[in-house]
Amino acid sequence: MHLSGLTQIEVEARQKQFGFNVLPQPAFTSDLTFIWRQISSPLIYILFLAALVSSVFQQYTDALVIVVAVVINTGLGFIQERKAERSLVALRQILSPRARVIRGGIQQEINATQLVPEDIVYVTAGDKISADGEVLQAENFWVNEAILTGESEPVVKSSKFRPKASTNGRWAFGPDPPLADAVHSSQKNENLLPQTANRELLTANSRVFMGTVVTAGLAKFKVIAIGQQTEVGKIAQSLKTTPDAPTPLQIRLNNLAKFITLVVGFTSLMVFITGVVLGKHWAEMLTTTVAIAVAAIPEGMVVALTVILALGMQRILKRQALVRNLVAAETLGTVTVIATDKTGTLTQGRLQVVKVDTKVAAELYRAVILTNTLLDPIEIALWDFVKTKVADAQELKNTTVPMKVLPFDAQERLAATIYPDVTYVIGAPEVISERTNLSSQEKSKLHKEIQAWGNAGLRLIGLARKTNSSAPSLGLELNQLNELTWLGLVGLADPVREGVKEALLACSNAGIKVKVVTGDHLLTAQAVLGQLGIKITDPANQILEGAEIEHIPVAELVKRIEEVLLFARVTPGQKLKIVEALKHKGEVVALLGDGVNDAPALKRADIGIVVNEASDVARETADLVLLDSNFATIVAAIEEGRGIFARIRKVVLYLLANSFSEVILVFGALILGLPLPIGAAQILWINILSDGFPSLALTFEAKESGLLRHKPLSSLAPLLDTRRKVLTGMISLTIGLISLFTFIFSFSQTHDLLLARSVTFSTLGLSSLFYILAVRNIRLPLWRDHPWHHKLIILSIALGVLMQVGAIYLSSLQVILHTTSFAPLWWVGIVMAAVFVVGVVELVKLFYTDRI
Repeated sequence: MHLSGLTQIEVEARQKQFGFNVLPQPAFTSDLTFIWRQISSPLIYILFLAALVSSVFQQYTDALVIVVAVVINTGLGFIQERKAERSLVALRQILSPRARVIRGGIQQEINATQLVPEDIVYVTAGDKISADGEVLQAENFWVNEAILTGESEPVVKSSKFRPKASTNGRWAFGPDPPLADAVHSSQKNENLLPQTANRELLTANSRVFMGTVVTAGLAKFKVIAIGQQTEVGKIAQSLKTTPDAPTPLQIRLNNLAKFITLVVGFTSLMVFITGVVLGKHWAEMLTTTVAIAVAAIPEGMVVALTVILALGMQRILKRQALVRNLVAAETLGTVTVIATDKTGTLTQGRLQVVKVDTKVAAELYRAVILTNTLLDPIEIALWDFVKTKVADAQELKNTTVPMKVLPFDAQERLAATIYPDVTYVIGAPEVISERTNLSSQEKSKLHKEIQAWGNAGLRLIGLARKTNSSAPSLGLELNQLNELTWLGLVGLADPVREGVKEALLACSNAGIKVKVVTGDHLLTAQAVLGQLGIKITDPANQILEGAEIEHIPVAELVKRIEEVLLFARVTPGQKLKIVEALKHKGEVVALLGDGVNDAPALKRADIGIVVNEASDVARETADLVLLDSNFATIVAAIEEGRGIFARIRKVVLYLLANSFSEVILVFGALILGLPLPIGAAQILWINILSDGFPSLALTFEAKESGLLRHKPLSSLAPLLDTRRKVLTGMISLTIGLISLFTFIFSFSQTHDLLLARSVTFSTLGLSSLFYILAVRNIRLPLWRDHPWHHKLIILSIALGVLMQVGAIYLSSLQVILHTTSFAPLWWVGIVMAAVFVVGVVELVKLFYTDRI
């Protein structure tokens, strides 16, 4: 292959053979798929069944009302999830990657999707590598491979060929011009590759990978794999075979649907059998059974739950996090463990100078300026620091030309820049200090300081100088630099983010365990934890390193994982092992990752979280995208998730209590041999419209205070626990019996079945409206909850009352609902009955408040 690049004919042939350089993208979700997601729910199946049965018995109004409820629910869920996906698509399209290649001997910039194997690509600092390749030529070339390895520190890359060193510190390949010139040149290049006999075997540090980022230097590489054949592509492809586990909310809703189905089925069967035994005709009993089924199903629940989740997604988005699907919003509220990365989330993600020890500050700053090549993250951090200290730093650098630069040598662990009158040295402080003219006592003191700063997790740089008494020799080498004058010690770190310490404290108060999972060095990670107030008191049990995780059996990891606070030097593959162990312990796991190799672990976690700058593969797998890359945002999202779960519980309690009261009313009338006290259309009116306003008001309520002062609920905890079931039963029994008494009394007094049903219908409707005041907060008595402060609830009750009154007095609704108007005196008894229900609920709360 020639370094003049491929010809157009060769490019087209390779594109036919290998395709385009694109990763396997998730299929664009169609509108039909969004709709199917909304209706593929057990609660929706129950509603469909009720509508079908109603249609069979020619109860077309009832069937229509049920279908309308399903349509409203489907529409709300469709709009919200479609909006979330469009937001994610927009994130993907923010950047359209480009690549600089040489084809036909001419350098050109192309869309990265057009790359083919054997293309020659040039990259410089800041570029994202667009394909897997072999490095052909490199100058101080550093690449951040965190998306693949989890290691935040850039790694140096070199050519797979053995170069010959040039006098100016660059690599030279025979007649090849300097690489820096080649990157910016559009001229034809000759065949500069060494002969096959001079080639070395490919090594790890001569490979570059799609999605990694150049942090410093220049390079030229040959493409060896594109698209699905890259390391990133293989991982993305493997994710398609990994099934999604159901979320805790999906499990809870499935269990609730089973509970409702069992109640409906058992009650309907009992009603049918009882009626037939009592001598009623089976056809009449089938009609009654349909009424029972309609009564037991809370038709408004699916709409309310969808609204709660949709509004929750919006609230979370306002706090700088994008939730990708509705049910994941609630799952956040049940998280028990956060496994978080360190770099860029707990910390700011960039090196800064945080400590300097020098007695000659001006000379140290001059040394930082005149040795700086701005070719790696440390030098960039040093430059950012010195610009704040020296106003004319750039001018000094531009006007002071070195005689020779001795680049950093890994063996000597230092670099030097030679000027006519002085030589500045920069590098490992413990190495440079030994070459200085410091006294033994001064060196000993300095070494203790170096040790202390290192133990604190700082990156250390030492600087020294040597005055040139005569013109320095251009043949001077690093190992000849001695008798240096010590200038000072510089410490760099990735500072912790503002607000993270407070967020960690909030996690502790909320009973959420935080485990740091990082690819970074142990001491660096431990120092960051110390700054955040997380103290490692038992390193043997609280720290696990990647090498040990790799060989430890899963069963042993499960036993130890409870105590571990820090996982250091961890590979992305080991993150999956950690997630599996945590889930085996029954934890609800939120995992933060950003790399391609994190994707399997993100998918396995209950909540996969990525930062906005994460790889496309990781972002497509995640449930939550942090738009500000801040750990505190995770805690904010969890708080919103707990608020979502609290609202869901309120709505379920409110609607189920009313539905079961209707069952008690109908069943009681049947046992007593009375006519049906309420019609199916009237039941639907109460369940969907009258109760709809209060249930929707609950969905819009602000979250309760102190949500992060309670421990997270078990993932196995049902929506209705035993105590809430007792409360539901007491409310249902009270309203059902009062409504039954109302029917008996009104029918016996008037002998008008239509009027008796209308009064009973109004009693049931108003009672369900009033008791929301008592159940909206089951921890506080009504008089301490200040109900008048909850304006939405009051407004919803007022609207519900208007709907109920309209159902009695509007002629068009009288026809649909089979009602008739009655004297105002009846309303006095109806209101008294509703107030009595509230009083009963308050009495039940009085006994259960301290345990609910």
